[in-house]
Amino acid sequence: YFRDLPPAPFRALLERQRLQRVDRANAMLEALKKVGISITWEELKAAGASDASVGRPHVARVLVSRGYVPTFNDAFRRFLGPGLPGYVPQQVPAPAEAVALVKAAGGVAGIAHPSHLKDPDATLGAALDAGLKALEVYHPDHKPAQIAAYESLAREKGLIPLGGSDFHGAGGSRAAKLGDHPTPAGSLVRIEAAWG
Repeated sequence: YFRDLPPAPFRALLERQRLQRVDRANAMLEALKKVGISITWEELKAAGASDASVGRPHVARVLVSRGYVPTFNDAFRRFLGPGLPGYVPQQVPAPAEAVALVKAAGGVAGIAHPSHLKDPDATLGAALDAGLKALEVYHPDHKPAQIAAYESLAREKGLIPLGGSDFHGAGGSRAAKLGDHPTPAGSLVRIEAAWG
């Protein structure tokens, strides 16, 4: 979370990440060709992708529209999940590096939807050691027991509890709507105070 536009080094990181997403999408399309599924960039753009933002959800929408799978979630279960024919891993900074970059840029570092982490203990541990300040506690995929555990972790570690709907547009498969699972008002005050 930034008060102002992030400084140039952080914007450069975001640009590298954007370009890696484009490379990843191209690699997914090549991988799917090997199993007889040919998807074009025009189809991805019709599914909502752009050169600024492209990812697995766009590929999933095309797989549904072309009839390869009946539902969005089936696209991930049959083609786009880890170990499946169209899966290409993301290249992201290590947790400690990401937190350090955010801090150096004057931002407040937080982790989104920790229930999705591949190795939550190691990721959270490394991020905490690097100066993590916030944790998404309230999220549509978090079960009540997870919310309670994340609330407890946030209190114990002095983290700012965050919320988010993870809204990906009206055509997404998520039941949560924009504005669901909000960040508590007190957390917004704490984020502003963390900016110093």
